[in-house]
Amino acid sequence: ALKVQVTAPPAAGAANERLCEVLAAWLDVPVRAVRIDRGHSAPHKTVRITGVSNDRFAARLADPR
Repeated sequence: ALKVQVTAPPAAGAANERLCEVLAAWLDVPVRAVRIDRGHSAPHKTVRITGVSNDRFAARLADPR
């Protein structure tokens, strides 16, 4: 599990959009490569990210800067 906190309000999907933007920037992929699969209106979400290998994702987790 990865914990991400955003300051955008949950109204009108702003927090979901911001989450996708943050993850896309962190993984250096386009925002369109990040999508929320489950939990659109819940605090816990399942996110699908395309264009990132498991190795690259693991490397980012190991060095989250």
